[in-house]
Amino acid sequence: MVRKPPSRIRYEKTHPVVSARLSVDDYKRLKEILETEGKSFAQFLTEIINKANVKYGKAYQLGYGMGRRDWQVWYYCKICGKRIDITPNSGSHKALIEYMKDHGWGHSSCHEKKV
Repeated sequence: MVRKPPSRIRYEKTHPVVSARLSVDDYKRLKEILETEGKSFAQFLTEIINKANVKYGKAYQLGYGMGRRDWQVWYYCKICGKRIDITPNSGSHKALIEYMKDHGWGHSSCHEKKV
């Protein structure tokens, strides 16, 4: 049994091996890209990960912004006129729900049935 030095054990913990099975054609294309760009496989993967991370971040922010724009509940302050955003399940949100129930808010179709 070959014993690894502690430095090698630490390195392997912080730098795990990544492997993948490719078709011969894809493997050749990968080798060509690496040679053309003068990069190691690790550098190539790191670039792809970073690009994907940026794209994911942009997509997340776009989706979050659209959801917030389309679905967030808010109202204006009676004193200063600035917008007050309601956090879901917060005390303000629960108070708003109670206020609406206490003051008879409901579906127009439900109110029409009542008449």
